[in-house]
Amino acid sequence: MKVTDLTNAVEESVSVPIHKFVLLSDKLDENFYAFFEGNDAPYYVTRISHTTALETQSIICGNKKNVIAVFDHISTRREYDKYFKGFFVDRDFDDTLIGSKVGIYETPCYSIENLYCCKTTLTEILKSEFKLSLLDNEFNEIHSLFDKNFEKYNSSVLTFNAWYLSVKFLEHSKGIHSNVNLNDKLPSDFIEIKDMYRADISQLYDLEKIETLFPSAPKISLDLLNVSIQKLDCDKKLRGKYQLQFFLKFLDFIIEDANKIKAIIKRKTKFQFGKGQALSHLSVFAKTPQCLTEYIKTCCGK
Repeated sequence: MKVTDLTNAVEESVSVPIHKFVLLSDKLDENFYAFFEGNDAPYYVTRISHTTALETQSIICGNKKNVIAVFDHISTRREYDKYFKGFFVDRDFDDTLIGSKVGIYETPCYSIENLYCCKTTLTEILKSEFKLSLLDNEFNEIHSLFDKNFEKYNSSVLTFNAWYLSVKFLEHSKGIHSNVNLNDKLPSDFIEIKDMYRADISQLYDLEKIETLFPSAPKISLDLLNVSIQKLDCDKKLRGKYQLQFFLKFLDFIIEDANKIKAIIKRKTKFQFGKGQALSHLSVFAKTPQCLTEYIKTCCGK
C-alpha cells in the first residue's frame, strides 16, 4: 500500500500512526512496532526491552479508539504479517476486548497507572532508593501505613468512580452521550488528606456535589450508583490516574519523613521524581503482569 493512499483508506485520526508504521517498516524489518494510546510508552518499552532483543519503535496513536482502529487496519493486510507488532490499551470502564480483539493487549486493571500504585512498586522503591530491607522495622512500618492510607483513599474515591462507571454504563447500554471528560487529577475539594501518619483521609463530596460539577452528565439513580459501588468494591478496579495521584503523595510523604521529620525512616534519601514525568521516572519499579510478558513473547514469535 502506498503512503499517498492512506488518507483515502483510513480515517484522518489514524492515518498519521499508520503512515509512520509504513515508513518505518519499509526501512526496518527486524524491529518491534509498539502502538500506544498516549503517555504509556515509558512503561511498556521497558517491559518490551526486558522480553526481547528487538529494537522497539514506539508509535503513539492518541487514544484507545485510535489504537483499535490502527489494529483493525493493519491486521487485515497480509503484507504486514511479517513484522513484529504489539498493540497496547487500557481496560478503562469499557467492555473488555478479550475475545473480540485477539492481538491487542488490554490491562487487567483500569489502566497502567494502577500498576504503579501497589505494594510491589513501593517495595522496590524502598529497597532501591531508601536502602531498606525486609528486616528493617521502617520497611514494615511504611508498608503498614501504605495499606491503611491506600484503603482509606480508595474508600473515599469509590463513590466518584462508581458514578463515572454508571455514566459509562448508560453510554454503552442506552446510547446516552454523557459529555463527561475527567481530568487526570481528582477534583481538589473532593478528598482531604490530613495526616498520613494517622491515615486521616476524608471524603468531602456526595452525589449532589458530583452532579453540580458535571451538570451536563445524565442523572444517575441511587440504585444504579449502589450497583456500581458494589461492583467496583468487589473488582477493586478504580481509575488509575486517581490512584497514581495518591501514590505520588505517599512518596512525597516518606521522602519528607526521611529527610526532615524522621518519625519512621532515620536515614536521608536522595530519591526524587518529577510529577509530570512520574510514569517515566518510576516505570522501572512498577508491577509487570504475567499476561503482559506472555503477550510480548507471543508478538515476538516466542
